[in-house]
Amino acid sequence: MKKGNQIILGLILLSFVMTAVFLMFMPDQVPAHYNAAGVVDRIGSKYESFIWPVFTALMGGFFLLMARFQEKGSPGEKVLHISGICVLLLFIALGAFFMYRSTVYNPETYTDIAPSVTRISIIGVGVVLVVLGNIMPKLRRNSLSGLRTKWSMASDTIWQKSQRFSGICAVTCGFLTIIVAAILSGTVSLVICMVLIAAWVAVSVIASYRYYKKEMSS
Repeated sequence: MKKGNQIILGLILLSFVMTAVFLMFMPDQVPAHYNAAGVVDRIGSKYESFIWPVFTALMGGFFLLMARFQEKGSPGEKVLHISGICVLLLFIALGAFFMYRSTVYNPETYTDIAPSVTRISIIGVGVVLVVLGNIMPKLRRNSLSGLRTKWSMASDTIWQKSQRFSGICAVTCGFLTIIVAAILSGTVSLVICMVLIAAWVAVSVIASYRYYKKEMSS
C-alpha cells in the first residue's frame, strides 16, 4: 500500500523536523534521563534529543520492512502500516512531551512527569486497540496478524467469527482504556489497563475455542 509507506516516511521526517525545531529553543544542557519516579537524574547535551527521531526511524523501518513481505494490498500489509503509523504517532507525542519539558525545565519549579508520561502512553495504547479492533474483522486467515490460535486457524469460518468477536472486544477495551487514563491517576490507570488487555486476550481465546467446538460438533 503505497499510501501507507508514504505516511510512515512522512512521520519519520516529521520527527526529525520537530526535533530540530525544539533544539532551537532548548538550552545547551537539558534533562537527559529520568528515574522510575519521573525525577531528573542526569543532565546532558540537548543534542541527545535526537534519540527520539532515530528511534522513530528504526521503528518505522521495521514496519516498512515487515510490510514488504506481505502481498500488496493484502489485509496483513494494511495492518502493519496502520500499526506502524499508530506506534510512530505515540513516539512522536512522547518525544514532543519530553522535549517541551526540556525546553522549559527549571530545577526550582520542576514537577514529577511520571503521571503525565503514563497517561499519554496508556491513551496511545487505547487508540491502537480501537484501530486494530476495526481492522481485525477484515483480516483473512494468515500466519502473521489477527487472533491466531490453533482453534481459530482450523477453518475460515472459525477465523472470521474469532476475528469479529476479538475485534469488538478490542474496540471496547480501547475505549475503556482511554476513559480510565483520562480520569484516573497514572499507577491506577496502568493496572486497570493491564487487567483490561489481559481480559481481552483471555475472552478472545476462549471464544475461538467455543467457535471451534461448535463447528466440530455440527
